Parts: sequence; C-alpha cells; structure tokens
Amino acid sequence: MRAGQNFAARCLLSTWLLVQATVVVLPAQVAWAVDKSKAAASLGEQARIAFEAGQLEQAIRLHHEAYRADPKQLAWLYNAARVEHTCGKWDEAEKHYREVLAAAQPDEPVAVQAR
Repeated sequence: MRAGQNFAARCLLSTWLLVQATVVVLPAQVAWAVDKSKAAASLGEQARIAFEAGQLEQAIRLHHEAYRADPKQLAWLYNAARVEHTCGKWDEAEKHYREVLAAAQPDEPVAVQAR
C-alpha cells in the first residue's frame, strides 16, 4: 500500500510541476510571438514607405526582414516578390512566389494573389 501512495504522490508532484512550468513558459512564448509580429509590422510599414518613395531595393530588403521576423506571415514574402517583379528581378520574384504557393493553403488570399 505504501508503494502505491508513493507513486501517486510522485505523479501528483510531477503534474503540479508541469502545470507550473506551463504557466511560466506559455505567457513568455506569447509575448515573444507578439514582439515578433510587431517587429515585422514595423518593418513592413518601413517597406511600404520605401516603396512609395521609389526606394525599391530598400523595400525588398525590408519585406524580407519582416518575413524573417515573422515567417508565418507569408504576405511579407509575397510583398517582396511583388517589388522584385516590379524591379524586373524575374528569377527572384518567381522563386519567392513559388515559396509562397508552397507554404500557403490553396484558398489563402496570399496564395490566390501569388498565382
């Protein structure tokens, strides 16, 4: 009987420790994801401003930086490809359009645009 109680106590302690670790780690991960998203949005805004100012190379670089900051947002890569296309960088644009198509769900707006 004592061995069974010991086992139950160890399981309870392990569960409690796991819950405590989750409570600490998950908010940190969420905060990190929000920071990445905000950084990418800031870079994307800078890219838009650069594009409107005719600084196309800078716009491409900033869109790629935004994508590296938040790779789940395929719109940053798509935007980089659009500017590359505008600049006549056909090979780079095609490569990035294909990356968008490979990573996106077929019905995602960014995939529809990349086709």
